[in-house]
Amino acid sequence: MSAHVDPDEGVVRRIGSGGEYVDTDRDGGLVLGGRRYRLLELNNPTDNPDEYGVTRGVLEMHAAELGLSAQAINYARGMYKSGVPSGYLKTSIPNFKKPQADLLREQWLDSHGGDERSVAILNATTEYVPIALSPVDMALIQLRQMSLLDIANAFGVPVYLLGGSDSTNSNTYSNAESRNIDFRQFSLSPWAVAFEEELTSLTPQGQFVIVDFRALLRSDSKSRYEAYSVGLRDGWLTINEVRRTEGMEPFGEEPVKNPPAGITEGGEGGSDAGTVA
Repeated sequence: MSAHVDPDEGVVRRIGSGGEYVDTDRDGGLVLGGRRYRLLELNNPTDNPDEYGVTRGVLEMHAAELGLSAQAINYARGMYKSGVPSGYLKTSIPNFKKPQADLLREQWLDSHGGDERSVAILNATTEYVPIALSPVDMALIQLRQMSLLDIANAFGVPVYLLGGSDSTNSNTYSNAESRNIDFRQFSLSPWAVAFEEELTSLTPQGQFVIVDFRALLRSDSKSRYEAYSVGLRDGWLTINEVRRTEGMEPFGEEPVKNPPAGITEGGEGGSDAGTVA
């Protein structure tokens, strides 16, 4: 997608490439297949908008890192698909010609190349000499780990969620909740804010959209039950509210909440207003 200035419409978005593209109007509307749609555009919170208010996507911003990761995967695929380690065939046949060498190489690859390893049987005039792994080959695992870290940083996702390990190398149960809090605050929240703002602009006045992170931050059973107990005791939760949060059916009619601690109904002296102790 690109942005350009139309003399009549102002800044519009162009979707497509070459001669196959569709322009939106200034309100983001476009017509496809005889039906009108509205383009919902989320600005990348990790990039600065250009003069037209357009931000780059994650793939465009981190093309180099993603390209390096793809190269490492392809290199590893070719390395382990060869069937046998890299090497060369050494022969002691006198006056060995190129056509003979080509035929020997072809026969060797037919027998020992591909995905399956096999045992070679050589005559007295031929010797197979393997080539030791290069430093690049030896560092392939570290390169894959670095690529995984680059991808995690590009998308703002903690590397441990992708199966990698960070510098602390700690992913215990005791810190799982704090990690989820960090994930929400530093990774999801910027995108959630952009999502909320765009969808809220499409809702009727007075209504708004909020992304609910409670499921992500759901604590262990003991911690939840202790928090429910405090809410019920202080009067800002009811049994049915707790049951709905836990995914259970409510008990009949919604019970009246208890007045919070320190507040009495009617107040002192029988007045209508409550008083705070």
